[in-house]
Amino acid sequence: MNDNTDIDKISPRKLEQDNRNPVKGFAKTNTRMRFFYGLYLALFLYLACGMGYRQLYQSDEYSKRGEQQSLRRVLQPGPRGYIYDREGKLLVGTRPRRSAVVYLGELRQEFSKAYYAKVRQAKQANHELLEQGKPTLAIKSSDLNTEARAEVLQNYLNIVNHIIGRDEQIDKRTMAKHFSQRLLLPFPLINDLSPREYAQITEQIPVNSPIQIYTDSARYYPFRSAASHVLGYVSSADAVADEDSVSDDLRTFALKGQIGRSGLEKKYDELLSGTTGERVWQVDPVGYQHDMVYEKDSQRGQSLNISLDIDLQKTAENALGNFTGAIVTIDVESGEVLVLASKPNYDLNDLSPYISNAVFKKIEEEGGWLNRAIQGMYPPGSTFKVITAITAMHDANIDPNTKFECGPYYPIGSRNFPEHGKNSFGQVDLTKALQKSCNVYCYQVSQRTGIEPLAKEAKRFGLGQKTGIELLYEGTGVVPNPKWKRDVLFDTWVAGDTANLSIGQGYLLTTPLQMACVTASIARRETRTSPTILHRARENPALFKHGGEPIGLTDYEYNKLLEGMELAAGNEGTARRIQIPGIRIAAKTGSAEFRSGNQELTLAWTIAFAPIKKPRIAIAVMVEGINPNDNYHGGSTAAPIARTVLDHYFKKLSANPVFGTEPTGF
Repeated sequence: MNDNTDIDKISPRKLEQDNRNPVKGFAKTNTRMRFFYGLYLALFLYLACGMGYRQLYQSDEYSKRGEQQSLRRVLQPGPRGYIYDREGKLLVGTRPRRSAVVYLGELRQEFSKAYYAKVRQAKQANHELLEQGKPTLAIKSSDLNTEARAEVLQNYLNIVNHIIGRDEQIDKRTMAKHFSQRLLLPFPLINDLSPREYAQITEQIPVNSPIQIYTDSARYYPFRSAASHVLGYVSSADAVADEDSVSDDLRTFALKGQIGRSGLEKKYDELLSGTTGERVWQVDPVGYQHDMVYEKDSQRGQSLNISLDIDLQKTAENALGNFTGAIVTIDVESGEVLVLASKPNYDLNDLSPYISNAVFKKIEEEGGWLNRAIQGMYPPGSTFKVITAITAMHDANIDPNTKFECGPYYPIGSRNFPEHGKNSFGQVDLTKALQKSCNVYCYQVSQRTGIEPLAKEAKRFGLGQKTGIELLYEGTGVVPNPKWKRDVLFDTWVAGDTANLSIGQGYLLTTPLQMACVTASIARRETRTSPTILHRARENPALFKHGGEPIGLTDYEYNKLLEGMELAAGNEGTARRIQIPGIRIAAKTGSAEFRSGNQELTLAWTIAFAPIKKPRIAIAVMVEGINPNDNYHGGSTAAPIARTVLDHYFKKLSANPVFGTEPTGF
């Protein structure tokens, strides 16, 4: 109906009809509106059910999410366990490492004040530029925030600098990384304070100062470079939560711990590592801590008792002096390693708490990273003649009294194989061959036996394979035979190769540890020694099983072998410089050539055990020539070093008869 229509012109009947049939869009009984009513009701019920489901059934999940937003976990590594020598002397411990730090959460107001001051300065600077008609500077809020934080921290660092006389500066990149990744952890102003600096700070910094002293631990090596290759070193690493952690799902900040990188520190890292502690903090929306809600203390790792005698170890390393080489001594019965020395070595304290580039480079240039006692593989020279002699009796039925004519050389094929020093020894039996280290005797034995019995005997004594000592990266050495030469060098084995092997040269390679094990095995009249770096001498030595077998010589043959080795240590033997008054020693020296680059260098070897009756100690000494002028020999170079070590051992044994069996330091 038109709004301008005169109401009087409308008939009463029309009005009644319109009242019964109102406009469809406003009809109370419109069926289309029922659909929307139903839709609205369904949506309302869906929302109500969803809210109820989340409130009643998912409340734990949302509560957990809330905790994840407001809780943070801090991991505290446990101190590492100690390492002791066989007498209980501390070889590896920990020292306090003190740092001047601030906790960032305590400086929030100062950061905020400095930030707004920076903002005002920036606005003022831009206002002045506008007045001068110059373009304004585009300044980011994040840059102002970084500058403000650095300014506050530098102010505190300046206080420390003034006290201890330094001029350190805040590294903004390190600071930014700490804010983004380690906000709950103390920010270090100066790390690893000296005792003097620590004392100065504690005296002059007020108790309520934001500057605090944070103490963690660093590895400490009281004997410095002694046994450095055996003990090994650690480096820093983030603490790792234990398996029973109650808060694995929280955002975590880990303080720096230590992880073994070499030697026993790496081999027994799991044993030495402590139990990680943790703290759970409630934080504000920015991420700063304010309340601790859970705490579990860290625990020190287990200790390790090893077989080394640190006094004997130091004696051996001092005896090596500036030589490049290695010394290994073994308790004959137990197989415990008393000395495992390698030179060059390094002061382990220079590697703690971290290795500087300068220190790393220096050790690398000196060749100090190589543990020559277990990793260096060298031709054993004439020390191998002991195995050649055993092969002659055990595999070739050569009587110890059988004599060979030994002139200045021995022809094999088209080549004359020389005697050492171009000597001529005349008629030589087994004992004289060992006494004089006769090459020609061994050449003739090798041509009778052939390569296979020699190689078999070498392997029977454990050469060409790892000894199984509890140290990483042990070398295997090489015991060559025709198959090895064919597979590796693609060449044919010849009789001259067998002759070279019989005097411990050619392709034969051994480690000083292997030769010490061979010596200990012969002393026990067995073929194997299972060396250990762990202290186990509290057990009954008779229970030790080394996994070998009897040498297989008759008493007469074995005694002839010992006679030859004792004569070698006698007045007319090649090892005469090893003599110790009152001690019967069985020894064998050796000199060998090895190639380094394009140079032929020399090696000096001595192996020995003593006393001959009821042997207690076996030793192998190897000195490595490092330039062409190092014309080293087993008798003149290595034997005196072996004597020094053995002399110290027997003097200590006479002063303490239970030395080597029971620890005295506990």
